[in-house]
Amino acid sequence: VKGFSDHQIRIEIPALTLRQYGLSVSGIADVIGRQSVNLPAGVIESSSQEVLIRFMDERRSAEAFRDLIVFSGESGAEILLGDIAAITDRFELDEDKIVFNGRRAAILEIIKTRSEDTLIVVDAVKRFIGEERRTAPRGIEFRLTKNISSIVRDRLGMLVRNGVQGLVLVFLTMWLFFSFRFSFWVAMGLPISLFGSIFVMSMLGISFDMISIVGLLIAVGLLMDDAIVLSENIATHMSRGKSAVEAAIEGTRQVSPGVIASFVTTLCVFGSLMFLKGHIGAILRVLPIVLIVTLSVSLLEAFFILPHHLAHSRPGGGSGKLSGFRRRFETFLEQLRENVVGRTVDMAVEWRYLTLGGVICLFLLSISIIAAGGLKFLAFPDIDGNIIEARILLPQGTPLQRTEAVVGRIGEALERVNTAFAPRQPAGKPLVRNVNVQYGFNRDAHESGPHVA
Repeated sequence: VKGFSDHQIRIEIPALTLRQYGLSVSGIADVIGRQSVNLPAGVIESSSQEVLIRFMDERRSAEAFRDLIVFSGESGAEILLGDIAAITDRFELDEDKIVFNGRRAAILEIIKTRSEDTLIVVDAVKRFIGEERRTAPRGIEFRLTKNISSIVRDRLGMLVRNGVQGLVLVFLTMWLFFSFRFSFWVAMGLPISLFGSIFVMSMLGISFDMISIVGLLIAVGLLMDDAIVLSENIATHMSRGKSAVEAAIEGTRQVSPGVIASFVTTLCVFGSLMFLKGHIGAILRVLPIVLIVTLSVSLLEAFFILPHHLAHSRPGGGSGKLSGFRRRFETFLEQLRENVVGRTVDMAVEWRYLTLGGVICLFLLSISIIAAGGLKFLAFPDIDGNIIEARILLPQGTPLQRTEAVVGRIGEALERVNTAFAPRQPAGKPLVRNVNVQYGFNRDAHESGPHVA
C-alpha cells in the first residue's frame, strides 16, 4: 500500500520543562522503554502441552502514552508523560502522501505473477471493489485507476476484428471466382491457423501480451497467401478436365516449391529477430516465434487439409452453369487482363531498357530519401496513451508547502484544459478522469523528499 509513511507516536518535551523537573531525555526514554514492553516471559511445560508466556504491555496509542508515569515522589505525587509532553499520533514523513482527485488516498498496487491471466486478475479486483464498496464506512471510496488491462482488451478486440474482417473479405473475394463451398474451405484456413497457433503458444508457455498479439496481427495479413495460391492452381487443373482428386494432387505438387520458398523467406526475415541480444532482444523474441508458428500451422493446413476438402468441391459450382453476374464479372476481368494488364506488360517488354532504368531510378530515389534524412528511423516510437505524467523537481531543501503550491498550479492548468476540451469528447465525457499526485517521489530525479512530486 502506497501513500503513507511509517506510523509513529511522536513525543515532544520542551527543554525548559525538562530542566524544571530535573529530567533528561535519556531518562524519559528509559522509563518509556520499561513501561511499554512486549517480551516473552518464559515457557510452562507439561506432559501434554507447552505453554508460551508473553508479557504484553506495549502502548500503541497517544492516550496510552499520556497515562505513563515518568516520575513519582515519596509523598505519592506522580508526573505523567501527558503532563509535560505533547504526544501526537502521526506518520513519520509529511511528504510521503498521495492525493487522489483532491483527497488524501492510499494506492493498493496489484501486480500479477507471470503465470496469472491479466484479464482474470482485473475482473477479480473489480468484483472485490464492488463488494468492499457495499460495506465501506461513510467517507471511504474505492476507485480503480491505471488499469493497463484495457490495452490488452483493445488489442485482443483488434485481433478478433481483423480476423473476422479478413475471413469475410477472403471468402467474398474467392466467391467472385469460385463456388460457395470452394470459397468456404479456402477461407477456413484463417481461423484454423489462428486456433492452431494459440494451441502451440500454450504448449510453449507463451501468453497473450502486447508483443505476441502484434505477431498474430502481422500473421493475419500473411496467412491466406498459401491457401489462395494452392486453391487457384487446383481450380485451374479442374478447369482443364482433370478429376477433383487428380487436380488436388497435381495442383498442390506443382506450386509446392514456390510456396515453401516463400515460407522459408519469411522464416529467414523474421527468424533473425530471435537472435537479438540485450533487453530489446528479450522483448522481441516472442514476435518471430508467434509469427513463425502461425505461418507453419497455415502451411500444414494448406498442404495436408485444404487439398482434401477441395477434392470434394467444384470451383464453379455443381451445375456448371454461371449466373448472369458471374458471366459479366468474368467478361470484365478478361477485358481488364487483355486490354490493360496485357498491354502494359507488352509495352514494358518492348521498352525493356527504359523499364529497367525506371526501376533502378526508383530504387536510387528510395535510397536517397533515407540518406538525406527524409525518412526517419525510430525503433520504439511514442504512441498516444491515456496517461499524462508531470514530474516535479525543485531545489533540495524546498519545503513541502512550496511543492504543494507548484502542484496546485499544474492542477489548475489541467482543470482549464479539461473544461476547454470536455465538450468535444464523445457523449460529453470529461477529458481528465482522475488526477493522482504522489509527493516525495520522482523517477527521473532518483531523489526523495518534500522537494519532488
